[in-house]
Amino acid sequence: SIVYSDAVGKVPFRTEVGAELAWHKSTDEHLVRSFYTVSEDLLYGYQIALDIGLYSDVSSELFVRADYRKLSGDATMEYYTEDGFHYNSLPASFENRSCSAFLTYRHRF
Repeated sequence: SIVYSDAVGKVPFRTEVGAELAWHKSTDEHLVRSFYTVSEDLLYGYQIALDIGLYSDVSSELFVRADYRKLSGDATMEYYTEDGFHYNSLPASFENRSCSAFLTYRHRF
């Protein structure tokens, strides 16, 4: 990842941008329809984060962090009956986006 730190006036901030890879495996059980699907694939994407300092001294700091992530990829979705008989394969694509906010306190000993 690439990190940049600076301050606006007396408020420190830190930005981070990075690439991500993740392995995805999912099983989707359709209980009413008596079948399930299984898919596995490699997801790829990026992450962007911003930390804004609220308080800092020699041994501690308090900051707010906002984090956005996006992962996507293509896979084959395998269809099975309840008893495990494989009967179909279809292409599928997956996308996962997440946005989080944190209030973090760190103390150094």
